[in-house]
Amino acid sequence: MKRYSFLLLNLLTLHLLTVSVSPEFALAETNQTPSYTPPGIFIDKDACPYEGCFYGFWRVESDFPLFDKINSDHIIGIAKKGSNIKSLTGEVHTLPDILKIKASTLPTDRNNPNHYAVNHPVYVLTYLGEGFFRVWYEGRFYEDDAIYCAVPSMGVCTPKLDIYDVVRPGKRVWWIKIQLANKKTGWAKSTDSAYLRFSHADLYGGEPQLKGFYDKSK
Repeated sequence: MKRYSFLLLNLLTLHLLTVSVSPEFALAETNQTPSYTPPGIFIDKDACPYEGCFYGFWRVESDFPLFDKINSDHIIGIAKKGSNIKSLTGEVHTLPDILKIKASTLPTDRNNPNHYAVNHPVYVLTYLGEGFFRVWYEGRFYEDDAIYCAVPSMGVCTPKLDIYDVVRPGKRVWWIKIQLANKKTGWAKSTDSAYLRFSHADLYGGEPQLKGFYDKSK
């Protein structure tokens, strides 16, 4: 039985402030300049947002449109079920989940020796796989797995309501740059109301990686 990679991502409220932060600033470093304005819409360029995710040749499991650019409604092509496509890169656009800390003893797990402070908000950004999220806290970006079950928009497990109050659930959309076999290139949009289905798109899914547009591997 095939294992498909599903990503259920929500539509974004695009009138909010757009913030673009490149991946090299995802980790807290001593020379990182703090930004004390929390992210509105966080744009994570080149992100591949699930464990085992990679960009390369995938197989389409349900038809979807290609748009000429991100945030456009101009359709330039259709990716057809059963065809192979080449995914080139992607961006995850996130309206962050906002959590307010109840327990001061909960630390972040990577690159942050400090504890979250009671009643201080944590902004949850891109999912990185293996339970880790990119988060914004007190002006800096970190990677953290302590908040995994607290993120209501992910739907992965019961929120730890004894540790957090959920101030606002987040929303996410994954824009994927795709090339068809006819060399036409456009952007696909994956959301929770119109999620995209692929096979051969997970390094840990048990399926062989496709070698090209006409590879018929099962």
